[in-house]
Amino acid sequence: KIPTEPYQLVSLELGAVLRLSGETPRFIIYSNAENMPAIWQAFSQTHTYADKNLWELLEIEAGIPDITAATQEEFVPQMVNLDALNAINYKKGCYTGQEIIARTHYLGKVKRRTVLAEVSTEISPQLADDVFAAAGGEAVGKVVRVAKSTPNTYQLLVEVRLEALEAGGIVWQGNALTMRPLPYTV
Repeated sequence: KIPTEPYQLVSLELGAVLRLSGETPRFIIYSNAENMPAIWQAFSQTHTYADKNLWELLEIEAGIPDITAATQEEFVPQMVNLDALNAINYKKGCYTGQEIIARTHYLGKVKRRTVLAEVSTEISPQLADDVFAAAGGEAVGKVVRVAKSTPNTYQLLVEVRLEALEAGGIVWQGNALTMRPLPYTV
């Protein structure tokens, strides 16, 4: 049986299958190595394997950030929309950064958010690259996630200051970013 709802987990005799969020159904299969061929054989009748770039592209389209060594300590969780993804527990006990996260949630206003964007270029943007306001050339955000979608087009998750986004005209290395809607509300 295959899960039909986002975050639904179906237990199987040989393992489990978890459906992830996003418009394109995506799944993670959990099992041990000896059972995986049988599970994959059954699953592959109706689904295809995603290589690393396709998986990154689907994660970007779902608006899911990924913090790596290049981007660690660059953002608070709300800046990468973890609150909109219900990935923050405000009732949990003590943890590093709890005060800032809770203060932002209960008292403050988030001034930076992660958005979905596309850029046409022959070279790939890199994680943590700065993006700039087209008018004035000031750094207004950073690349959070990137994947190639066509030979000269990349899909990005970009953390950006909201006032710069409202002013319009965000660029990466002089290439205009085209903003696309996220699949959730921030």
